[in-house]
Amino acid sequence: LTDNTQRFFTGHGGREITAMAIHPEENIVATGELGANPRVMVWRADTLEYSEMDGFMAPNTSTLVGSVEKGVMALSFCDRGTKLACVGGDTLNTLHIFAWALGTLVTKAAGEVEGGRSILAVNSDTKEGSIVTV
Repeated sequence: LTDNTQRFFTGHGGREITAMAIHPEENIVATGELGANPRVMVWRADTLEYSEMDGFMAPNTSTLVGSVEKGVMALSFCDRGTKLACVGGDTLNTLHIFAWALGTLVTKAAGEVEGGRSILAVNSDTKEGSIVTV
């Protein structure tokens, strides 16, 4: 920053942001929120733009709703940036994989819940081509 200014993404409308991920291209950000019907919002860092159009998600901007329950606990883009992993705050720590630019859910599965532990972080493993949770 050369002009000493600060901007804020206000797309969550005052809801508490609980997770964030930076796209490999470094100009796209995903943020997730807390709540009964939380949203995962993918937006551009340079313009703060996103889209909420039903049935269509503009390239590089989207709002993913309706699948995650009780809050977003962790987010991570895959290495190529085409998919977004999201861990929900439900009792199963459900892991969701979104094709975010299309606004579609690719798959979801129960996460690790052994001993009542929660998933704290999610990331993709470049060598194995798999998803790692902690």
